[in-house]
Amino acid sequence: MKVFSKYFMLVIAVFMLAACSTSKQNVAVKTTDLTIEPLKLSSKEKTLISKTGLQFIQYYKLNGRLQKNEDLKLELVKYENGKNTGELMSTSDEPKNTFHNEILSFGTQLLQEEKELNVLMGIPSGISSTTQPVKNISVSSYGSVLNKKIKLIKGKPVYLAAWMGTSKNAISGNLEYAEGKFPNVMKQSELAVVYKITLVDRKK
Repeated sequence: MKVFSKYFMLVIAVFMLAACSTSKQNVAVKTTDLTIEPLKLSSKEKTLISKTGLQFIQYYKLNGRLQKNEDLKLELVKYENGKNTGELMSTSDEPKNTFHNEILSFGTQLLQEEKELNVLMGIPSGISSTTQPVKNISVSSYGSVLNKKIKLIKGKPVYLAAWMGTSKNAISGNLEYAEGKFPNVMKQSELAVVYKITLVDRKK
């Protein structure tokens, strides 16, 4: 956790830099559809990220407008041996109803000596983090599951990014081919963490 804390403020700085760069683009939200897509970073932003100590971090931008009685649910979900074992973190009851290049992010840092995985979840209101033990993990893989712009459909989750680990020699398959759907390659990993977003009905 000491290593993670050392780089945490720099991660936030990069997060804010990405947010500022996108805020200079179109001012008005031109559609009521909610869309999400990977955010392309500048060379300067990539350089800053390389100094954070994180193995992987991916940004996404959210645009559009929530209709009346709609909400967004953002989840960090854990899978063990291909089975969903529950939420690590989640957020809903979104106070905003309009989004213009709103930044979401997912980052990981594997601490070999501590046998821990630190996971960052960037949400509209800030950044949350959690730590998972990875005692028997010898090989890991990570990446963006979403590689194109996609429209959010109520009740249909969009998978953004994931981390996978196994005690075996390798993990075969590619997360990017999932195109926002559940990545089947996660079924062969002993431990996986995935970040997803779902348009849902707002609870009264």
